[in-house]
Amino acid sequence: VPLRGLVLEDCAGRHAYRDLRADHGLAPLHCAALHGGAAAVAALLRGGANAVALTSAHSTPPGAEYARQSTPLHLAAVAGDEASARALIQSTLRGRLAGLDIRRYRDARGHRPVDLARRLGAAPSLVAMLDPATPLRSVVQPVARPRRAARDAP
Repeated sequence: VPLRGLVLEDCAGRHAYRDLRADHGLAPLHCAALHGGAAAVAALLRGGANAVALTSAHSTPPGAEYARQSTPLHLAAVAGDEASARALIQSTLRGRLAGLDIRRYRDARGHRPVDLARRLGAAPSLVAMLDPATPLRSVVQPVARPRRAARDAP
């Protein structure tokens, strides 16, 4: 998904349209979380997209697995995209959203992202990440990589 069409700069260089809604009330970050993958989500977040933007209160596409008033994290849960979910959660740990646990947000049907992930059979690691009972520090810590064995001296 080309990001140039998702984040438009106004004449002063600000990202004025980053949260503009398209059909069915989806902002670019919702679309990226549902279809675009973690790279698109990360680029939009760096551009200042609202991590807690809600889908339109008026409509959702027919047959959609998500409800009105869903956050991008709800859509990442629907997509089963662990990397996007982690990026969205990490983005709320700093700045104006610091201290906000977006995993607790409920959509118009009363579902949290973890509820959608469970219902749709997401990977256990994603379900655990989205569960508000899981400490945030364990969600955002990078996975430790094994160290390479030191080479023996000649």
